[in-house]
Amino acid sequence: LKEYLLGPSNANDIEYRRDLLAAEKLLLMIEVFESNAGIYTVTVNSRDPEVSYSICSALIKELDLHQRDYNNAKAVDTRQFISDRIIAIEDELNKAEDVLRNFIDSNRRIENSPSLLLEQQRLTREVTVLTGVFTSLKQQLENAKIEEVRDSDYVIVIDHPEIPLFRASPRKKQAMLFFGFIGIGLGFLYILVFESLSNRSQHTISKLDQIKKLLFNFLKKS
Repeated sequence: LKEYLLGPSNANDIEYRRDLLAAEKLLLMIEVFESNAGIYTVTVNSRDPEVSYSICSALIKELDLHQRDYNNAKAVDTRQFISDRIIAIEDELNKAEDVLRNFIDSNRRIENSPSLLLEQQRLTREVTVLTGVFTSLKQQLENAKIEEVRDSDYVIVIDHPEIPLFRASPRKKQAMLFFGFIGIGLGFLYILVFESLSNRSQHTISKLDQIKKLLFNFLKKS
């Protein structure tokens, strides 16, 4: 690809500099457009249609691999964070359960003591909350493990790249017609000015007729 973009290298070239130049030139060939629906359209402009197709296909493939690696790394970090939280919450839950158990063992008859009843409710509530958090973290850990090994397409391609059938630019036919019309217009303008300033001799009129025929023949061929 570097040779295609920059030509063959020689002994005086610095490989790092060639990489930078090739990357800059490649970026100039790629255009990305985003629609209101969040759909991205990627176009690659080059002098070879097959090269455009290959670059666009490789770009989509590399983007999918990058997104896959990014999501996997994020899933690993998430799983590690949840695992650490599970260890911490489990330790807090064990301590809260020990406190509640010791309280119940120490206070067998608390029916007639509102303060002891409230304290038992508080300790029970704390154990219940920690149990809910611990259960939720366990579920999230399983989901993180599934996400870590899940194999799916992170980049959804609606229209796959295709080899262009027609040249996008420069459009030689359109350019020829455009400049042809300009030439015809200038020719007619010249004729009108020339006719208004000349003596309209027979020789001049004959020359003008020849110019008109040449201009109309050019328009017909275009």
